[in-house]
Amino acid sequence: MRARVFTARQHHEDCAPDIVTSGQAVARAPHVLSGPARIVLIVGIQAGLAAVFWFVAARLTSTRALGIAAALYTALQFVNYVTGMGLTVTLARFGADAGRDQDAWFGWSLIVTSAASAIGTVVFLGFVASPATELMRSGAVAFIAFFALTAGISIGLLVDVRLIASGRWGWLTAKNLLIGLVRIPLVLVHPAGSEALWLFTLIAAPQAIFGVIFAIGSRWIMNGRVRFHRPPAWRQAVHYSVVNWAAILATQAPAIVLPLVVALHVRAVVNGPFFLAWSIAVAVFLAPGAIAQVVLVEGSREPHDFRRRARHAMSLSIGISALALLGALAFVPFITTVYGPAYRLSAEILPLLVAASIPWSVAVIRLSEARLRHDHVTTVAITLTFGVGIVGMAVTLVPVWGVAGAVLAWVAGTTLAAAVGLALSWIRWHGPVSVLDGATGQSLQSG
Repeated sequence: MRARVFTARQHHEDCAPDIVTSGQAVARAPHVLSGPARIVLIVGIQAGLAAVFWFVAARLTSTRALGIAAALYTALQFVNYVTGMGLTVTLARFGADAGRDQDAWFGWSLIVTSAASAIGTVVFLGFVASPATELMRSGAVAFIAFFALTAGISIGLLVDVRLIASGRWGWLTAKNLLIGLVRIPLVLVHPAGSEALWLFTLIAAPQAIFGVIFAIGSRWIMNGRVRFHRPPAWRQAVHYSVVNWAAILATQAPAIVLPLVVALHVRAVVNGPFFLAWSIAVAVFLAPGAIAQVVLVEGSREPHDFRRRARHAMSLSIGISALALLGALAFVPFITTVYGPAYRLSAEILPLLVAASIPWSVAVIRLSEARLRHDHVTTVAITLTFGVGIVGMAVTLVPVWGVAGAVLAWVAGTTLAAAVGLALSWIRWHGPVSVLDGATGQSLQSG
């Protein structure tokens, strides 16, 4: 069931569950790769436009300015994910159906994420002092701007989930195109003031602005509204949100903490080249993560078919990651030519950072499966292995080995998370599958 208005025939064709014979089920079920394939296309557009932006930024700004801007954006992302409250996963799991209740899930998520962003901004800027954050602590305007960017990006993440759930792939593509295209010409502008602060604004502001615009326009874009009545199964959703908030912190915070640790322990001229390679590698990581999100959304709608979806999604994710690794290896000899000799470090670490996306593909698909099964043991085990492993190694190794310690922590942490996911799936997942329906809380059995 999707959030846009269906005819009875469309609803039957897109959402008929596998409760008939196996042959009929295969014929009636939607194509298993339709959602992930669209996500891969969108991520490809996003990565391509980001590459153009960073090329122009690296050519027109100093490595020091790029390093400071990268540290600021890393700080914003940290606040954003720490205050995420598990809302993206909860909205995908409980708000995938159409109607007033999905509008309420969306409306309350907007309020909670905005309030959490305000608290996170006060705490972070109030207690964390660094050369980068000092730029945002210089006055009330800068302080409010940091909050607005954090809240806007959080809202944009919720909008993405709702666009996926409602099947609005065209609007999701348009949103990412607008974000990517707006930035590039503005790099050529050099307003008075801090070059690093302007570059940071270009990185964050388009995401925040278009996230808010799409949320305001949800009535026209997603055939839905923003409502605030109490939706059903809200107690289950709160529990689910808390559990997955911890899981999200463990899963995604390493991607924020690791570059932050690097920024705190290396010079800005080193942080710039590191962040350039990091931004390319993280773009590759978006594809498996987005595919896993689609598995969660579509598995919530059709739990009887989620095993097959997960197998195909994992094959697709690993294949994309392997192709990305080959592309990174081919690109290495040209990095210093494209970006300049100051970015030699980027060429050295890029293949290793991208290679970690292969075990990440395994871990993140297993994580979506565990969430659909409400297997909290596996959910916590995978995310803690990934989070604690990477953060622990980064905090220990980066002060001693610098960027090399960060790369080692990233590769080792993703590999350990994949190993734990595979081991627990083998031990715990045998026999019939029990998946809880997000709307009713009832158990649905799948052989």
